[in-house]
Amino acid sequence: MRARAAICLVKPIRKEQVGERIRPRGSLQMRVCANHASFCNADGTTMDEDEAMFSVVADARVLVHGKYAGTIRYVPDRRTALVGVELDRACGDNDGIDEDGRRLFQCKPLHGLFVREEQLGFRRLVYSNAWNLLDNTQEQLNLMRSEKFKAAEHTIAQLTKGRVRSLPSNHDLHISTRDFAVDLHSSNCDLHPPNHNFRLVSRILCSLTPCFSFLLPTWSSQSLSRTVSDAEVAGIAIEADYRGPHVHWPLELSNVLAVLDSFKTSQVLHHKYVLELLNAGVRALAPLPTLQEITVAEGEKLTVIGDLHGQLQDLFSIFSINGLPSPTNKYLFNGDFVDRGLYGTEVVMTLLLFRLLDPTSVYLNRGNHESRNQNSWMGFEDEVWGKYSGAADGDLERPARLFERFQALFEVLPLCAVLQSKIFVVHGGLFSRDNVTLAHLRGIARKREPPLHQLGFEDKIFEDMLWSDPRAIQSRQPSERGAGVEFGVNVTNNFCLVNKIALIIRSHECVPEGFEILHGGRLITLFSASRYCGTQMNKGAFLTLGPELQPEIQQFYAHALNESSFTTAAPPEQAQLQGVLEEDTLRMIAERICDHKPSLFWYFTQHDDEHDGTVSRLVWAEALRSVLQLELPFLTYQPKLAALVDENSTRINYSQFLARYRIENDAVD
Repeated sequence: MRARAAICLVKPIRKEQVGERIRPRGSLQMRVCANHASFCNADGTTMDEDEAMFSVVADARVLVHGKYAGTIRYVPDRRTALVGVELDRACGDNDGIDEDGRRLFQCKPLHGLFVREEQLGFRRLVYSNAWNLLDNTQEQLNLMRSEKFKAAEHTIAQLTKGRVRSLPSNHDLHISTRDFAVDLHSSNCDLHPPNHNFRLVSRILCSLTPCFSFLLPTWSSQSLSRTVSDAEVAGIAIEADYRGPHVHWPLELSNVLAVLDSFKTSQVLHHKYVLELLNAGVRALAPLPTLQEITVAEGEKLTVIGDLHGQLQDLFSIFSINGLPSPTNKYLFNGDFVDRGLYGTEVVMTLLLFRLLDPTSVYLNRGNHESRNQNSWMGFEDEVWGKYSGAADGDLERPARLFERFQALFEVLPLCAVLQSKIFVVHGGLFSRDNVTLAHLRGIARKREPPLHQLGFEDKIFEDMLWSDPRAIQSRQPSERGAGVEFGVNVTNNFCLVNKIALIIRSHECVPEGFEILHGGRLITLFSASRYCGTQMNKGAFLTLGPELQPEIQQFYAHALNESSFTTAAPPEQAQLQGVLEEDTLRMIAERICDHKPSLFWYFTQHDDEHDGTVSRLVWAEALRSVLQLELPFLTYQPKLAALVDENSTRINYSQFLARYRIENDAVD
């Protein structure tokens, strides 16, 4: 049997197929099962979570016929009866009165419409696309910040050359962190500026030691070491009032489970135990090759997990559904363990506990978020400083020391894996050049901060592995993320042919169903953080393989951390989360409008066919799509972005529209 026939997955899974076995080309059978609390029914099926999350309820936002945005105002007792919708624009045929003359709801004339339930859409794909665009925009900002930070380090280092000797010998110079403050407010980061500024200053000055180490506060007058010895850790005392979990060596399963139980109630593991686990993790992972060779023997299975992003509830849900890691129930976690979620430290601790308990049961790949330049802006550094501030104990070095040890762990993580010599698993994707071999990947010097925008062959394929994305194209195109490359089916086929690979499994992207099959069935995207960041409505998914390499994909929604409570978000709460996402999307659009005002004005003037300073809604939407380079439903967002000339018009005064968007600085009078 040829390799391609053994693994090939060729068609997307329709909703009605969930829970049944799918037979693609060749002899492969792939089973896709949806799970929405913890376990599948005995027959492999469950209730459709879409019905629970997207039920027809009053005040729900919908799309009628896939294009008219509106709000449900009337819900009939029978599902076969017509639903009353108030449209955002005058595209209806009533004001809330049905054909029998009954007033069922109140709205403006021509804004009401009665439709069948199946004619309503709930915009999940719209939200998913909007979130991915926001995600890409944020990552581009992070990359630019990282590069500016490196440039600042270099500039300061150059300025200090030859001048240190002239500084006061008694080091009585005092510099306030306010002198080095960085204004992060405009970046829209959800951070605490004073703490974050202080960390930035400390990091810059520490990086320039011994030149500037004395400029730091007295608690960090020495350069922070990236190594904390076992003897130093052993000397850390456990406070008498500490009520959290304990870690005992050698590890036993009962101890690991006790720690996991404490995480369910948001107890924070003592920093001594965190350092013990990080040190042990570095020792265990550092000797591993950059490309892991994994086999699955008879009687064993291996489960591949996509992005978790600090969502501990998803990790625990997977364990509930699929079983705990063991020698016969192996796991491969495919990167992005931290950032964005609230429990990044607990996710990493859980993975390390099982890895150290049995090294054959857990394998780890590095993701693009296992890096300093992402952690510093995307939440994980803030999480470490928030949970382990040390201020109450007078140990102000503690969070920085812990953060450095997490970075040391991330730098020794392998970058990819090959299963049974046939399945290639990597976090991001493939490469900006053809004929990259597994031997090239084995030779990468990985124990460092991931390179970005470097021209060397080794650095570039390192970057691509963490950042690239597949697209429904033939070859390649620049990445919207600002790193890696977007690659098509020809790139996938070339890599598989050169390396005799049958299937590529990657993560890195939030997809609505938790998985997505591309490139003729040779590539699967796998994402395991359900309801991503609390603003998405996506399912999570994981993929299980036996010795025959027949994939079985399991979809799920995470239950609460406390296993006794299997709950989902109530409709009002879900609507609130959708509103947060929409606000973020509108803010991103507004920022881009400010950046492209001249181009937008030119576009509008070229399409002002009536020469009255207005354009149609369709032209307006196409202008934003073309100039801003955003694939978003601008007609849906139009009521919140631009006003129509009047209530009965379908045209927009583009001068007034552009005048709405401007950059204001409160500090300027």
